[in-house]
Amino acid sequence: MARTFDLDLSFRESRQYLHTTDLYDNFLSCVAQIGGPDNDVSTIRLIIRKVMHKQVRLIMSEPGERLDRHSEYSVDCVAQTGSGEIQGGFLETDQEVARRVSYDEEAIHALTVINGETISYSGNSGASPIEVCTCLAVRLHNHLHAPSAGQKWLDTRVEFSRPLQPEDARSMTLTLDRRVGTSLTRSVIHASGTFVGHIYFTLGTP
Repeated sequence: MARTFDLDLSFRESRQYLHTTDLYDNFLSCVAQIGGPDNDVSTIRLIIRKVMHKQVRLIMSEPGERLDRHSEYSVDCVAQTGSGEIQGGFLETDQEVARRVSYDEEAIHALTVINGETISYSGNSGASPIEVCTCLAVRLHNHLHAPSAGQKWLDTRVEFSRPLQPEDARSMTLTLDRRVGTSLTRSVIHASGTFVGHIYFTLGTP
């Protein structure tokens, strides 16, 4: 049986779209609520098909069950747990986003060094691990391949071999390791000295 979670998310700073960091955090929070005999999460994957500008509903399967896929889902997500795979889909509603929250990217930028196609971060900016990850990726892309006016680098997929941990927010590196044409990329993520996943980007208009 599918489970439904009506979320109340906020825009970050001046953005007019929902941020991947909030989708990641809320997906894992709902995975924890669904639970199961063994709720330890291993791999995580989010595929962002459409940028969302309004509030969202998260539809999720029980562990080991399949979720009926709908073309209306803006984001598909999967978490592998000890009790089985949990599938999810973010569905955009017609409810407006009413709040904004701060997002101090400059505090993250101040702790980064770019060397070739690698960006390294070390320190404590007060940001969460997923905030550090997405911020580093955008900074690296803007540095290497600045977008033209009206476009932004937007993440289309994130995949982790394990959930990000609090200590990962103090040590992380991203390396751009694949580029297809001028607008599709894949970057490798290392946190706390170990490989933790990939993040994919495309040029687009949010």
